[in-house]
Amino acid sequence: MIFSALAILIASISLSSCKKKYPTDTTAAEDDANASITMQDTKNILDAAVNGHVIAQCATITKRDTNSGIDSLLDINFGPADCTGAPDKRARRGQILVWYLPGTYFNQGSIINMAFKNYFLSDIGVAGAATITNTGVDSANIHSWSYNANLTLSYPSSNATWNSQRSCALVKVGGIFYYSITGSANGRSRSSATYTLNITSPVYATAVPYPIGCQYFEAGQISFTVSTFSYSERSSSFSMNSVFGTSVGSCGNTAQATISGSQYPFNQP
Repeated sequence: MIFSALAILIASISLSSCKKKYPTDTTAAEDDANASITMQDTKNILDAAVNGHVIAQCATITKRDTNSGIDSLLDINFGPADCTGAPDKRARRGQILVWYLPGTYFNQGSIINMAFKNYFLSDIGVAGAATITNTGVDSANIHSWSYNANLTLSYPSSNATWNSQRSCALVKVGGIFYYSITGSANGRSRSSATYTLNITSPVYATAVPYPIGCQYFEAGQISFTVSTFSYSERSSSFSMNSVFGTSVGSCGNTAQATISGSQYPFNQP
């Protein structure tokens, strides 16, 4: 339903500087993309589960009150092997665990806590926790949410950390409902580079689930600052901008990164 930004960039790019070739670390953008997609995907799954919709035939949903009687546990289990039965065909395995006060999931002020247990999305391990807050409806009848997430992504050879605070508003553009996403993040990439980012132009995702709605971000821009490289030849920071799509309403997986004045096209996952 909400969240996200960014998509996968080229793993490494060589740029000229002082007649020497230095690798420009782009894994920070890739890791942020994967974490953002995880949050977007997880919230969509939760909304469907709470509404009683079938997520995938290979997934089981257990909803129960805890013994304390003050919160609910939603256990979404995709099983130990990859489950690809959802409409988007993404591979998921493991569990998503969710806590919230009974009957309050869609209410203003509701707080939803989630965690992951042996969870993988497209073969990327996801651990950590997130809190989603329903911030209500304003005078223009715009629904909005916010979230705080602290995740660890596990890859075959290394891990990445991701901490993000973002907000999302349900808006209507050209007769279609979109989620307009803003916020920031910081973390450490798989290459041990630290980074910070800000969404400088809201990222737009259709509110209608795939395959009816577009499965890619249609517009938006994100600015990165990356530093603390794992290689000694280059230790200064650099800036990177990622731009999604061409405009709101144009569905496509193309995007573009600008690094040190050079442009690098890439595809959203």
